Amino acid sequence: MCIDWSYDLCTPMERSAWAQLSVFSGGFELKAAEQVCNGDLTPTDVLDTVTFLVDKSILIRQVSDNSVRFRMLEIVRDYGRRKAQEAGEREYTELRRRHRDWCETLALTADTEYISPRQIELINTIAREKSNLREALEFCVSDSPEIGTRITTALFLYWFSLGAITEGRQWLARFGDYRKGPPTIERARAIHAGSLLAAVQGDLETAADLVEEGRRLADHADPLINAYLHHAEGYLALFSENLAESCSHLEKAAQLFTEQKNLPFQVTATLALGMAFEMMNDAEPASEYNERALVITEAHGETVCRSYVLWTLAVTAWKQEMAIEHLDY
Repeated sequence: MCIDWSYDLCTPMERSAWAQLSVFSGGFELKAAEQVCNGDLTPTDVLDTVTFLVDKSILIRQVSDNSVRFRMLEIVRDYGRRKAQEAGEREYTELRRRHRDWCETLALTADTEYISPRQIELINTIAREKSNLREALEFCVSDSPEIGTRITTALFLYWFSLGAITEGRQWLARFGDYRKGPPTIERARAIHAGSLLAAVQGDLETAADLVEEGRRLADHADPLINAYLHHAEGYLALFSENLAESCSHLEKAAQLFTEQKNLPFQVTATLALGMAFEMMNDAEPASEYNERALVITEAHGETVCRSYVLWTLAVTAWKQEMAIEHLDY
């Protein structure tokens, strides 16, 4: 077999790297390889070995958007994966856990830096790494569902940004155990994510069921748990067209997220308040909340949420202008 022949021509270090790099799906960048390959390979070893594997056509080098990525043809990757499995179940599991940990770090970093000048860069990174994230999440289903839940909820805002709401819901369903257990912030956030994703798709029954589960956590004093619950309840009421109730919950959520210095959900609660008051034709608080969200997003170089704020401000201004013209007549 020609791949056997190629494998025989590789050095032991190249064979080891080939096997380990096969854990990546859809390609990888050099820094990712440095983190996932085990301690036997230093960063210099990884660079040299990747270069040699490119020269031997095991890896394909690609340049896109000022980044350099490497990938394997699927038949080459399958061969490397079989070699990784032949090293033993424990070693192969550890390899997949290192890959999972790299994906978790990527998701958590993207989560905390969503409201920042890096937002578009991070959205593009998550889109580029979606195959790796799916690979890691699939592994988590059987190996570490709690980490899978953490990755899924960390990607919450990206499911929206990338139009992948159905996929986000499907992964949360695969990690259904988040609906059981002690009242932790991670569990509250997963319930919150599941409820909002369902509400956006019009599945208000599922959203309401999750909010009801979240209410059982509200007896606990942790302000962040309560912030997530109020945020979920506010959005459920908004999509149910119960605008007064929505504003009540979202105001509490915005205050709690501000106190907890949780910038992404402080912004989303604030802009939702602007939308809700605008839908109630209450222009003064609508403008106030939208201007507040605009100040935050502009100060942090954010783009996506700011576009929603500007849209709502434009609608409010248009309605005011139409009202003035109506009075003139």
